[in-house]
Amino acid sequence: MPELITQTPEEYEAAAQVLAHNPARLKAIREKLISNHATAPLFDMTRFIRDLEAAYETMLREKT
Repeated sequence: MPELITQTPEEYEAAAQVLAHNPARLKAIREKLISNHATAPLFDMTRFIRDLEAAYETMLREKT
């Protein structure tokens, strides 16, 4: 969700304030999050675990 990415603590605070004062925008973001839940890589725990294990195996191979 690129619309939630910030670069500085100040930008983060400003984005939070915008959402806090704009219930319609906050609702839209919540709805997008819910609708993307089934397909977004962020929530694919099986894939995450597989990729994490692969990274550990690579680090182990490179260390020995």
